[in-house]
Parts: sequence; structure tokens; C-alpha cells
Amino acid sequence: MSYRLASVEELPRSSDALVTLVHPLSAVDIVKRILSPHAVTDTPIENLDPRQKPSRLIEQLAQGEQVLFDASGASPGIFLNRRPESGSTVANLPPRLAQALDDHWEGRTSSGIGGAPLQGDSLAPAAEPAYQAPSPQSTPTEAGQRTLDLLYRWPDGSGVAGAPFAVTGLNDFRSGTLDDQGQAHVTGLLDPVVDVRFGEPAPAGSIALLRQQLQAQLDAMVARERREAARLDASTADLPLTFNAGVHVVFGL
Repeated sequence: MSYRLASVEELPRSSDALVTLVHPLSAVDIVKRILSPHAVTDTPIENLDPRQKPSRLIEQLAQGEQVLFDASGASPGIFLNRRPESGSTVANLPPRLAQALDDHWEGRTSSGIGGAPLQGDSLAPAAEPAYQAPSPQSTPTEAGQRTLDLLYRWPDGSGVAGAPFAVTGLNDFRSGTLDDQGQAHVTGLLDPVVDVRFGEPAPAGSIALLRQQLQAQLDAMVARERREAARLDASTADLPLTFNAGVHVVFGL
């Protein structure tokens, strides 16, 4: 299995090659997994610029500026069937990729001049233009400006105070503890996609929750006893005074 990267401006004219176009979300997962420093894989990515920052590449894939081809055709694609034609694409494609596909079917190239389709059906790099990194002006956001708000709650809705957390990406690692409301604000992230994990809550937090649960159970028991006493009072209100007093003595009231 091998993958090939290309700029969205370099979509192949071959229908067979278009079928192997990977969905942007799946492309992000594939490239992130292959480029992970903890991954052990021999899967190559053709046309990968070694100078390209992994976080920037993943962002471009998610936005449709770069596209990924799977020569095996096993990765989830963007077409509803094996016929890559207009109207058969899945919904919610990035606008940049959707526009490039429209231009492709209308016979327009990146220079605005139509050309004859290529007849090759191979994904060989020689059949396509060489990889060109996009210009810096196309960068939608500056690196390091992403933020993430964390919120961790108990089943009753209260915050998990003091729980540790870890935010991990290709270029990012942040860790800390949640505040007394079970919240944290993480800034300066480079990666557009990160993993978040929460650890065991602080002992004081779990003890406080246990006390709240016990108090709620006690309050419910007291409320039930009071309702039962009121029901007995109502049921004996019309009885003779001597019988009523006997009932109250029997029940210890």
C-alpha cells in the first residue's frame, strides 16, 4: 500500500486516478498515523516534502488544499460509487476541493485553459506535476494561535475538580490539572487535531462527590419519613381521641 500527496490544483484527468482520491477526514487520519513518531510503519507517502511541517500538512488536508491518493483504493473515497462524476460525491467536502472538482468536470485547469484528459491510469508520480508547496499567503491562521477549552463533569453535572489532563498531537503536548469547576483553557496549540485524555480525579474531589451523594440519600430518607408521618396523621385525624392517642403511642409519635 502506498499513498501520494498532491496539491488540489493538480487533480489528475484520469478517472481511474480520481477514484483513488481519499476523503479529507480519512486522509488526515492516515497521514497523522504514518507521521506519528510512535508509529512503526513502512508505508510510503510519495511527493511528501520533508520540509513541510506535519501540522501544516494535516491542516491543508483537512481544508482540501492538499489531497491524498491511495493506490490500493482501499481508503474511504469521496464518491458514492466507482464512477467519479459530478453529482456522485459525498456531502460536506471542503469548499476548496469541491471547487477544484467542479473545475475539473468543466474542463478548466488551474490556469483557466482547458486541456485534453490524460490517458494514463496509473498513479505513478511521473504522470502528474511535481509537488509544489502552497504560498505562505494562503495560510488561514498563524501557527500557535489555536486554543482548546476542556470540561470534565461527573454524571450529576458537577465539575471533576483537580483531575489531570493531557493534550497530545504531532507537535504538541500539554498537561495540567482541571480547576475546581472541572475546566481548563489550553492555548498555543500547533496541531489542528489533538487527542485529549483525562486521568483519575483528585481524592478530595471524589470524596466531596461521595459526601454529596450520601447527603442526597439521607435527605430523601428524611423526606419519605415525613411524608409517611403526615399520611398517618391525616388517616387518624377523624378517629376518637383515645384511639388516636393509642395509635401515636404505638408508632412512637
